Amino acid sequence: MDRRKAMHLAGVSGLATAFPKTVSAESVLGEYIKHWNVSKKYTLDMMKAMPIEHFDFKVTPEQMPFGNQFTHLGYFNTFLLGFIFEKDAIPEPELFDFETTQRYVLDTYDFCLTILSDLKEKDLEIIDNQKRPGWLADKSNRELIHRAEVHTSHHRGQAVAYLRLKGIKPPSFKV
Repeated sequence: MDRRKAMHLAGVSGLATAFPKTVSAESVLGEYIKHWNVSKKYTLDMMKAMPIEHFDFKVTPEQMPFGNQFTHLGYFNTFLLGFIFEKDAIPEPELFDFETTQRYVLDTYDFCLTILSDLKEKDLEIIDNQKRPGWLADKSNRELIHRAEVHTSHHRGQAVAYLRLKGIKPPSFKV
């Protein structure tokens, strides 16, 4: 191969790495499912770290008990993602014991993972003002998913503080 042709090929191949790759909606949807499965396991690990007898532990009277941190995040996830396909949120249980909470959290993650599995690219950008409360009226389905993820992290972070106050090392963070 002559030098000029080799230089041309080297330049063209170098250009290919200069442009960013695009991510398809299908791969984004796959990432959501992957991360929600990791979140499900990490949430359960976090719950299991607290001894059963301390599941009703509260840091202050105003705060939720440890177990309620998890039922609350599960309820809110089903509330938000339920809007995507007009499904009702799974009602939060009245008990926050370990067994009830674990079953409920598993059910809520399965609910959300089913919604995520049924999504198509076109569904991510939908904004449905008529069926959502005012504070969500201008939010896309993509943003509802993001809000659920952030809210989950917020309550798991609170659970970390509860565990540390009981002298328990929380599970290592996973993403």
